[in-house]
Amino acid sequence: MKYELIGSREPGAVPAALLAIAVPKQTDKKLPAELASYDAASSGVLSRLFEGGDFTGAKDEVAHAYLTGEGPKRLLLVGVGKADDVGRTQARRAAAIAARRAGTLGTGAIAFLMPATFRPTLGARDFAQAAAEGMGQGAWFFDEMKKPAEDRKPPVSSIALVVDAAEQAEAGGGFALGQAVAEGQALTRR
Repeated sequence: MKYELIGSREPGAVPAALLAIAVPKQTDKKLPAELASYDAASSGVLSRLFEGGDFTGAKDEVAHAYLTGEGPKRLLLVGVGKADDVGRTQARRAAAIAARRAGTLGTGAIAFLMPATFRPTLGARDFAQAAAEGMGQGAWFFDEMKKPAEDRKPPVSSIALVVDAAEQAEAGGGFALGQAVAEGQALTRR
């Protein structure tokens, strides 16, 4: 498994085919400002999801959209519940859900993002560790003793965590620790 920490939230800087964004529950039916750059690439689908109430950011809620232009071709929104309750557990769970969905979609690679404004009580180091652990757990799949499926999709082989450039240095230590924990868990599951 390849792990990477990316210090840019620009859509073109994300090398994965799927970008997952963890979103806290929204009290009003409008697109959060942090997602505006992705709304244009989705031809307004994200705005319609929020305005129509189809996605609110409730815990474990998921919405999927296709993007155009540079960067990822798919966007996955994962709800984490109330913004005040966002901590390591919620970040880890959202990352695991996103990685599991990447495996189901067969994208082979996933990038995970949660803007700092969406996690006011969770620092970059803790977020990076929890997200790396969660993506590693969600991407794990035991198939060594199973008959190969005829339409087998590629497993997740590349995981990227996207943070703001200002947070990259702080997030680096947590990301390395989270990667070590995830790889250790994958090894013991065999």
